[in-house]
Amino acid sequence: MPPRNRQHAKSKRESAKEMKTSSLEPSSVNVNTDSKVNFPWTPSVYTAIKILLSARLCAAVWSNISDCDEVYNYWEPMHFLLHGKGFQTWEYSPLYAIRSYAYLWLHAVPCYIYGTLLQSNKILVFYYLRCLFAFCCALCELYFYRLLFLLLL
Repeated sequence: MPPRNRQHAKSKRESAKEMKTSSLEPSSVNVNTDSKVNFPWTPSVYTAIKILLSARLCAAVWSNISDCDEVYNYWEPMHFLLHGKGFQTWEYSPLYAIRSYAYLWLHAVPCYIYGTLLQSNKILVFYYLRCLFAFCCALCELYFYRLLFLLLL
């Protein structure tokens, strides 16, 4: 409903401006000068890494492959690099070569080391790489968590 006269609307605007400026006065701002701020709702770094790592490892072991690009653009060409047989997609073929094998070699080297030293079972190598991804992901998330925690202090 519009105001009945302009004077009434103007006084409402002025009172709203006064309220905003009065809330920003230095006397009304409470600043905590303690060097150590206690956030009771944030877990410690050790608890956070346990939570993150358990969630990521559970996802690595029990989740299925939900995207066909993950299989045909990464697992199959890496299987081709490790074992010499498998599908070679057109993106990696020498005729087109629009994707580089450098990213695949980054993941194939730990798989090759695991396969030669411990097990040559292809399924175990697959889960080893997924658990390695889970560990790296949990470390990155922990780094992000610590950064946010330090910024909020």
